[in-house]
Amino acid sequence: MIARPAGDRCAPSMLETSRLRLRQHMPEDAQPIARLIDNWNVVRWLSQVPFPYTHADAVKWIDQCYRTWAEGREYQYVIVRRDDDRAIGHIGLTLERDSRSAEFGYWLGQPYWGQGFGGEAAMAVLGVGFRSLELDRISASSIADNHGSLQVLRRAGFVEVGRCRKAFQPQGRQLDVPVLVLDRGRFEAARRTP
Repeated sequence: MIARPAGDRCAPSMLETSRLRLRQHMPEDAQPIARLIDNWNVVRWLSQVPFPYTHADAVKWIDQCYRTWAEGREYQYVIVRRDDDRAIGHIGLTLERDSRSAEFGYWLGQPYWGQGFGGEAAMAVLGVGFRSLELDRISASSIADNHGSLQVLRRAGFVEVGRCRKAFQPQGRQLDVPVLVLDRGRFEAARRTP
């Protein structure tokens, strides 16, 4: 279950943190994913997610995750709690064409906000990006009003480098969003900061 992008770089199919397990999606994840993301308070922050979100949407997403992982284009993980194996969200990296940079994204189900899960999962996946995949740069964007997500990104070492227009499917419009970038040095410095 390890895909190989350009060269000998590869991403592990499972990561563990103190409270979380990040693993490749499985078919049985469709129901909890659909239940968590079919919530306007979650989906309104996301750019490419339909709303309402159905079980069929989740099945299609999981199939896409398998395909893009095997092709070495994306490494998408379901986030589960280690203590009860309950799915709480999603996190991943989408490699850019040059495969030395990637776009980072994640979401958590609303019951799991404000508990540090986003930052914990982010540091694990960003570590894969810089160490296992040997990326030089990882970018992210977020709606400017999504203060929780921006805080996770900044704590991980991301810095704002500009803004761009981005289509948000659930909202049916384009929004001006901050673009943030992280390089290996800033990531390592953030890891050392408590």
